[in-house]
Amino acid sequence: MLEAHIREQHSAIHDASDCPSQLMVAVTVQATHVLRYRHELMFTCKQQLKMSSQLMVAVTVQATHLYIRLNISTRTEERAYSRNCLTRNSTSFKPC
Repeated sequence: MLEAHIREQHSAIHDASDCPSQLMVAVTVQATHVLRYRHELMFTCKQQLKMSSQLMVAVTVQATHLYIRLNISTRTEERAYSRNCLTRNSTSFKPC
């Protein structure tokens, strides 16, 4: 879209080559559009980077919480299993 607009401006420049004021207007318009487009692109990229970094932080925190919960529940189950195993086999001393 921007390239098509620049091509249009170039053709306008070539058509108006005998008229310096029109040429200056065409160049100014083109430069303004390019700068605005660059600014919008930079802003969008920054927003996406900010969002992606926030997303990564959220995912990391969520994954850490999940990992901690899994570890706690696994350890609790292991303890419960070994406790049950010991009470069941305490008389015969058989390993689980």
